[in-house]
Amino acid sequence: MQKGQIEVVTLLGIAVLVIVVVLLAFQSGDVSGPTNVQQLQKRVDDSITNMLEKGAEATLREMELRGGYLEGDAPPGGTVRFVGTDVAVWQACENDFAPTVEELQDTMARGIASYFNTNKASLLDSLKSTNVSIGSPGVAVNIVDNMIDVKASMRVSLRGAATRREYKTAVKTNFKQMHEFASKYTEVATGERFLEVFTVLSLHVSELPVAGVMTECGERLSESPAAVKRKLENVIAYTLSRIIWWKPTEKTTKEPFTYHIEDLMGEQFTRLDIGFFLPDDFRILNANRVDLRNNKDILPGPESMPGFPSVLKKRLNNIRPRLCVNSYEVEYDVSFPAILRVGDALTGHSLNFATQAKIKDNLKGACGAFTPVPPEDTCENLACRADIMVTGKGDLPIKGASVFFGACEVGVTNEGGRVVAPILCGDHEFSVIPQGTDYPPLDRNIHSDSINGTYRLHKYANITVNFRGVRIKQYGPGIPGDDIFDSTCDASESSCPLPSPSPILSGPACGFGPIPPAVTECIVGNITDAFATVTFTDKDNEENTFSVTNVDYDRIPDNCTLVESEDGDDDCLKAGVIDRVSADHIPGGEYKAGAEILKPENQVKFMGGFTGESYRVPEANNTVYAYIPRVVPPANDMLLGDNADDLLAAQFSCMTEFMKSECKIDPFGTGEHFRRTYRLDDSCENLKYLAEAVVCFTGNEIDDMFDEDRSLGAARIECDQGKVKDAFLDKCEIRVIDR
Repeated sequence: MQKGQIEVVTLLGIAVLVIVVVLLAFQSGDVSGPTNVQQLQKRVDDSITNMLEKGAEATLREMELRGGYLEGDAPPGGTVRFVGTDVAVWQACENDFAPTVEELQDTMARGIASYFNTNKASLLDSLKSTNVSIGSPGVAVNIVDNMIDVKASMRVSLRGAATRREYKTAVKTNFKQMHEFASKYTEVATGERFLEVFTVLSLHVSELPVAGVMTECGERLSESPAAVKRKLENVIAYTLSRIIWWKPTEKTTKEPFTYHIEDLMGEQFTRLDIGFFLPDDFRILNANRVDLRNNKDILPGPESMPGFPSVLKKRLNNIRPRLCVNSYEVEYDVSFPAILRVGDALTGHSLNFATQAKIKDNLKGACGAFTPVPPEDTCENLACRADIMVTGKGDLPIKGASVFFGACEVGVTNEGGRVVAPILCGDHEFSVIPQGTDYPPLDRNIHSDSINGTYRLHKYANITVNFRGVRIKQYGPGIPGDDIFDSTCDASESSCPLPSPSPILSGPACGFGPIPPAVTECIVGNITDAFATVTFTDKDNEENTFSVTNVDYDRIPDNCTLVESEDGDDDCLKAGVIDRVSADHIPGGEYKAGAEILKPENQVKFMGGFTGESYRVPEANNTVYAYIPRVVPPANDMLLGDNADDLLAAQFSCMTEFMKSECKIDPFGTGEHFRRTYRLDDSCENLKYLAEAVVCFTGNEIDDMFDEDRSLGAARIECDQGKVKDAFLDKCEIRVIDR
């Protein structure tokens, strides 16, 4: 009995000890026994799986933002900054840098492992146990349709018992389809070069001069480097906003234009939300100035004209009307990045990747660092200094004008129209290029010592020129009524003798007295049978020469040449002659104006003109009539000799002064003159002589206005001179002025 009692007591003691140990274990968090180890293992496994899932989501998010790469990676194509993140370049011109699926899987596995190791300590803290340790994971990623599968294996130790465990998780995403689109776009774009082609097309409908024809002599197109950069940036932004995916190209002339990418290698990704975007702080770094002038005379050289006297070749080159047509093409070099953003509907995020475009001479260029043409002079450490003010109409300051001296940009004028900066020393070309199109550029050669000051720009004028030819005839005893034409004047003569046998007649320009009853007839008519040109030469800078011609080249038949048409029609060029021309390429200001009439027949014939007239082109819309003294086309041999230049200049001067004095017509006027003007002594005898010579003023009207008394032999004619002049004006639209 005693022995049995001792055994019972021993068993009870053991039971109590076990209970105490278990209670202590629960209080310390260290759970032992088969059931408690399983619970701990499940907690550890769930935590690890949850951490892997968070790591997969975070890594995917980072890779989508960075174009398939992680922070610290060095993509082979470089990166572009977008929404504060460096985005990998997948396509640069002809180069394909798109990562493969396998490379993306490896990158994601690396990112998940890094995320897990970085956050493993916080995971262990959440388990509240010192008897759990976790090793570094080995991660494998498989990108499949609508999902990314993640597998990880790692060593896990519970209470000193270590096992290698396998874990799986997945992230729902369209990443596989997004990568298929991006890689196919990259592959196709290296050949098609979508952005370059679309951007060049946009250039042709932009504000920048690209290709065209200038038809006015002196016409100018100019853009400062700052304006070129700004407009190129606008062209690129416009292009990216007008690209349409998965629709056929529409054949339309309507604006705004759109550009279409119909498919990629026959496949369309219609479920993806795709768009082009500009990178952060987008700007064009370099651009060259554009400066085009139309000084290209299209008249062929005299050597191409049959039978043209060799002694006149030099003269024709100097005085022929300036018929200028200059076709131009401006080639632009620009390199720029763009971001393609592909929406992931399953994650709510987007895959970003960059493309690099390069245009060279308006064509697809090879990638590389964009380097502008180096300036002729260095623009650093400049020793001289400029203080320049630029003003416009009303002496108001012009803001934003680019100022250049030599090859260096001085700067851009501020609100007050001023720029102060260091410049090159010495003689250089000085240029001011304002923004917009209201004002033309200013150019002149100047020394750095003389550059400081205020420069007044004159706005472009919208001037309408009406071309009028003025023929001048004289009538009287022994005068045949021929057009006045000087065949003998030279620079040393101030007289204007008429062709023999006509007697010399009056005219203040010639200084000869009248032979009554002399009548001067001035006939104003539209110039429709010849080429007429009015030329304006800046009084301060003879290189700034502008002209307006009465030729509309679009109206001339294609088979028409300067000499004659292919079918022998000498008059084919007349189809292009118009008598009213508007021009908006001439800046306001003071000019020396000249004009010439040229008849292009088998031998070019000069039919009149004037030189050296002062004329102010207003900085506003204006209609002007150009009255050009006209003569019967002379034979070319009238210009033979060494003094041909002086002879023609004397002829023009003489005829101009004769027109001013005899016809009271200035070369330029703002109103229309009467089509016929007669100048004569206002005696009734001369008025009656004129009335008999004018067809519209005959018959009883003569008898009504003139009283003729022949009773004493010699006829005595009386009249009311005022009424007669009014009758001329009313019935014949003829103006009679007194000598």
